[in-house]
Amino acid sequence: MAELYLSDREAYEASREQGGMIVFSKKPDLDKLSYVQKYFESESDACTKSGAYLAASVMIGAAIETALLFACMNNPNATMAARDKLSKKLRPKSTDPKRWSLKNLIDIAFVAGWLPDSKIDGSVFDPKYLTSMIREHRNSVHPSRHLLPSGLKSFQHAYNESRAAYVLLKWCLARSNA
Repeated sequence: MAELYLSDREAYEASREQGGMIVFSKKPDLDKLSYVQKYFESESDACTKSGAYLAASVMIGAAIETALLFACMNNPNATMAARDKLSKKLRPKSTDPKRWSLKNLIDIAFVAGWLPDSKIDGSVFDPKYLTSMIREHRNSVHPSRHLLPSGLKSFQHAYNESRAAYVLLKWCLARSNA
């Protein structure tokens, strides 16, 4: 921080303010998640600028996971009601959303009604498909995925799909006040 103070006072002040907000907030976990989501978005942008599209897709996957976790933690009653509606097979064992997988968070978001189909300019977008696509692209980081018959995909194309889906899903979550 001392080096940042000397080299970039504006960045230092922004970091100091963010830290203070997290320390003194009444909802520190939610504030941390907001910060983490923005961090993942900026990491995705940095990866894209350097041509690291697989890494960018992983960061977009992390950003949507963070957004869904935020929605669950911000709406505990709706989250637990949605969890209870899931079949026993799909229901997360833990009641703590911080311990859930991306798949669990997606399932909860749909049951809670936070990600309805969206109609934009006459086209209907299916958030179930979009979340699955982001999850699939994020999981491309696993080496065994590249041994499947579908093989290697264009990581740039996968990133572009993921980024567009992420923007729409974020909009859906904001619109539903999740």
